[in-house]
This record gives sequence, structure tokens and C-alpha cells, in this order.
Amino acid sequence: MVRAPAVLLLAIAVFAAITYGLVSAATPLPAEVDRLVFGVSPDSREYLSVSRWIFAATPVPDASINRPILYPLFLGLSAVAGVKAVWIGQALLWLASAVLVSLAVRRRTGSRVLMLLAGALFVGHPSLVALTYFGLTETLTVFLLALWLNVAASPGWLSDRRRILESVLLLALLTITKPVFKYALAVYLVAVVVATWRQRQGLAARLLAVSVGLAPVLIQLAVMLDAHGIFDLSRVSRIGRDRHLLPAVYCHVHERQDLEAGWAAIADLSDADKNAYLVDHWPATAVVFAHNLVDGNLTRGSEFLKNEGQAPRLWSWTRRYNMNLARLHALLVPLLLFLGWRRQALELLPVAAVGLLLLFSTGLVFWAGDRLVAFTLPIWIYVYLGLGAEWLRARGRSRSATESSMPKK
Repeated sequence: MVRAPAVLLLAIAVFAAITYGLVSAATPLPAEVDRLVFGVSPDSREYLSVSRWIFAATPVPDASINRPILYPLFLGLSAVAGVKAVWIGQALLWLASAVLVSLAVRRRTGSRVLMLLAGALFVGHPSLVALTYFGLTETLTVFLLALWLNVAASPGWLSDRRRILESVLLLALLTITKPVFKYALAVYLVAVVVATWRQRQGLAARLLAVSVGLAPVLIQLAVMLDAHGIFDLSRVSRIGRDRHLLPAVYCHVHERQDLEAGWAAIADLSDADKNAYLVDHWPATAVVFAHNLVDGNLTRGSEFLKNEGQAPRLWSWTRRYNMNLARLHALLVPLLLFLGWRRQALELLPVAAVGLLLLFSTGLVFWAGDRLVAFTLPIWIYVYLGLGAEWLRARGRSRSATESSMPKK
């Protein structure tokens, strides 16, 4: 494992702290922390209601069927030390994430320059700073992702039982933070099977590692079974379907502009009928999904910076940042297929697949700004800088081969 110089990690932390202060100072966010944490987003109030259910034994809230338990457990800080403790805790998680993402790139590439670049790319996205002021899951998600990437950068992360345990555990924790990560967990387990299916030795140890790592998911399933009588992690995906995708498809089919008409039309449909409507009108579903994905998420700026932050320049910066990332993503799939065919950078394929799945899932919703794509930034920093390092190595090998084949004078 490549060790990163402590002085460079300290420099990244100092640079991140200064940037956090500058971005915050450019907005009124610090002065309104008490209002912002739970007073702006309806989602944050739902997480708070689940937290109070856990810590104060209030009646089971309706939100608990959609909101898994890990982030509400984190929000216990507000019960102990007040609302500002949530903001401070999230600011510290953001700062730690900047260092961890840089460290993951250093471990992957062995390059100090790319490590510093990773820190700059992470810190240079103001959306992640703004999100620390709101009681939403994105900051905790970024921190857990940064930890996971450090495991992914370690040797044997698809075969060594300790690395498998760490990866499965972190992905399980991410799943009970944002349920969409259940697909990421499935991708990783498939990658483990592909990487080790011929290795009979140690099979029992790997199975045990997976079983132990899945403990958080089993706890969430038990909570849902006890509270709601259903065997499921969450029903949050239905919010995207019912509040966003399905009514928008209805309006597209009937050439309506009024989204409320779509909500009214689907209000009495069963789940089976809702799904059937989307399938029966698949061309409209595809158009709306693609519009949501590209125009509604991938190329948006931070609405929190634009509205509560009153910082149109920072909003414009995040929008340009996200648009440039989207252009890179358009090239990613063919590039990964080519590398897979050449059997190069194979360890990056599962990480990139996780990132693509997370981005693809945003096609269900709109009105979120870049909130649902900003938290994937650690993945893209790791993948693109990792691919850049592979390209530089390939060039170096090619140059060395060319020089060695030249006749000596």
C-alpha cells in the first residue's frame, strides 16, 4: 500500500478548511443554521421525525417507511447538543472526506500530484459545502463513499476476506443511508464472485465476511418488518415514481403542462397499474426519464446555493462543473468497455459501474438541483484520475518499449 506524506494530507485539510470558510462567507448560510438544518427541506423534517422516534420513543412516523435508520441515528446529535451540532458534525465529515478522497487517489495511483489534484477537485465543488448546512443524507453519504474508495484502492479488495468485509460493511451502511446503494452492493458482490469463483480455498471465510458485512441491512429489514410489517429496506423509490416520473409521463402523453393534473390522474391507481402505465407508454417514459437525467440532474447547479445561499456565481460555478463532468460521463462507457477488452484497469470497473448506477437512478426525479449527483463526486474523482494514471503508465511502457527496440549506436 502506498503511504501518503502526512504533510500533504495536512495541506489538503488546511486548504479545504479555508475553502469551506470562503464559500460559507460568500453566503448567508452560517447566520441561518438554526433555520436551515430542518426548516427548508421536507426531507430533513422526515429524517428528524424518524430520529425522534428512535431516541424519544414517539409514535412510529409515516416517514419511517421511506427513510432508513442510519442518518436519523446521526441526527441524534441534535437531541444531545442542539441543531448546530448537526451542522458542525457534517462540516467535519466534509473535511474528513476531502482528505480521504485524496488518500484514496494516492493509494490507487501512487502519485502525490494526483493526490493534490483530487483534493482540489473535491474542495472545488461548492455544492458539497452548502449541503452541510441542511439535515440531508448527502454529507454522510460522501464520507462513507470516501472510506469505501480507500478500501477499493487496497490490494485484494475483491478477494481478500478482510477487504470484502470492509467493502460490504460500508456499502451496507450506505444502503441504510440511501437505499439506492443496494444496487451498488449487488454490483460489488457480483464483482467478488467473478474475481474469486475459481478460488475454492477460503470460500467459507469470504462467505462469512459477506454475511457479517450485511448486518446493517439485516437490522434495517428487521426495523421495517417490526414497524410496518413489510420485508423491504425502504419505499422511497415510490416517491420518485409517484411524485415525479409517472405524473410527468402522463402530462407528456396527454400534452399537458399542469403537473397537478398528472398527480390527480394517478392518485387512485394501484402499484401494478402505475408500473403498467409506464411500460405501456414506454416511449414517453424514456423521453421523460432522459430529460430528468440530463436536464434535471446532471447539468444542474446547486439550488441551495442559488436560493438559500443567495450566491448566483457559486450556483453558476457548480452548474459548469456538473456540465463538464456530464461530458466526461458520455465518454466513460465506451472507454470502460475498451479497457475491459484490453484487461486494463479492471479494479476501476466495479467502482465506475456503481457511479453510473447512482447517476442513472436520478432519472426518476426532478426539482433536486444537483443534490442527487453531487454526492457521487468522490467516485468520479477516483475513477477519472485512476484512468489518467493508467494512461500515463501505458504511455511510459510504450515509450520504453520503443526506446529499447531502437538499435544502439
